[in-house]
Amino acid sequence: MPPLTQNVLTPDIDKGIVDRMQSLPINPAAVLVGSAMRSVEAVNGLMFAMMLPITFLADTFAPTERMTPWLRTIAEWNPISSLVLAVRELWNNVGPFNRRTQQ
Repeated sequence: MPPLTQNVLTPDIDKGIVDRMQSLPINPAAVLVGSAMRSVEAVNGLMFAMMLPITFLADTFAPTERMTPWLRTIAEWNPISSLVLAVRELWNNVGPFNRRTQQ
């Protein structure tokens, strides 16, 4: 057994794999979803079905000023909107839908 593999596996064998899994920064819900699904493709399909509506409810492609109040609230609190805004600012791409330039 290579030394690197031995150094990684020895603590797992001594302490147990459960201790190692509890120390990882993984949401417990993700572990439950992953263990409930039969294959990687099933997990990918579920995650795609969850992320697609979130992507379209962001202010990535449309300004929030024309949205209804409840949709505007969702779009402004959407994590995808924050990510898009951060990337636009990082790349110095002040787009037409950038909230900070319109305020």
